[in-house]
Amino acid sequence: MTKQAFSYAVRPGKFIDRALFVELLQHVDRYVSVRRAAYIGFGGPCLEDHRVIHSAFGIKKLVSIERDGDIFRQQIFNKPLREIRCLNMDAKDFLDEFDAEMARAKIAPSLNKIAWLDYEAPGELMHQLQSLQALIKLLDDGDVVRITLNANASSLGGHQEGEAEEDFRARRMEKLMARLGDFAPEGISAESTQHAGYYKVLLSAVRVAASRATANSGRTFLPLLTVHYSDGQAMLTVSGVVLQDGNVSSFLRASDLKSWAHYAGNWAEAEKVSEAPSLTLRERFHFDQVMMRSTGKLPSRLAYLEKIQSSTPKKLIARYRRYQRFFPKFQNVDI
Repeated sequence: MTKQAFSYAVRPGKFIDRALFVELLQHVDRYVSVRRAAYIGFGGPCLEDHRVIHSAFGIKKLVSIERDGDIFRQQIFNKPLREIRCLNMDAKDFLDEFDAEMARAKIAPSLNKIAWLDYEAPGELMHQLQSLQALIKLLDDGDVVRITLNANASSLGGHQEGEAEEDFRARRMEKLMARLGDFAPEGISAESTQHAGYYKVLLSAVRVAASRATANSGRTFLPLLTVHYSDGQAMLTVSGVVLQDGNVSSFLRASDLKSWAHYAGNWAEAEKVSEAPSLTLRERFHFDQVMMRSTGKLPSRLAYLEKIQSSTPKKLIARYRRYQRFFPKFQNVDI
């Protein structure tokens, strides 16, 4: 829900994060039929996420929410699938009218939902968490929820001329607490206002919102995939499933998520996709050959990557291996 369009070609972290989400849904599909579910999300100018979800699962019930009138008109022009129902409204208004909007889209209450709140504005954090809480309250067993939040700590403000470090941190902390409101988790420290700690406090705030949404309801929100990436903007995504309290074990058995390398399972930490090495296509082809040898050593021709990537050969190879299947492959196409 922003006027700023982006290219996945310059945001590989977001591309990998979305590819991980699609694979996550393949696991969820073993518990509930993702193919028969409805997908709800912020489509952006080209509704790319809707296209990818439809392509992967054949989902036909697709809803896009966009509050900006210009982007909404752009969506109508670029809409890749006639099945997508585009709505020009704010997420809060959509959630307030959720049952009515589901009825208008001919989405039955019994149909499972996959909903992605894809935010970018860092200053609207409290409203975003409120929307997450409201959304989870509306969902039922097997429904998937995903939220993306801006995790750029510099949005809390930079150093002012002549400002002492203590005053700088205090000012940032005040702004952070104002943004979080009553979603502020316990244990916030000065580190929470720095890059290394900011995404962690956001992750904890999402946990607070999810816990409140399911309190005394006989349901729980199980985190399945938590990702922190940074390609221009630091972002945090949290994907989870709403489950009846007695169904957690059966969900984990059916989905086999505990065997998935990227399964979160708790709120302790987020997977750092930003640690995936940035490689040219030719370098990637060479890495693919190295993977087959498993020597843990870089060929002498690629030794320069140690300094460029600020990493040891062993770590470079390990990071590449972890995300090898998800790296984007972009080509120029003349149309």
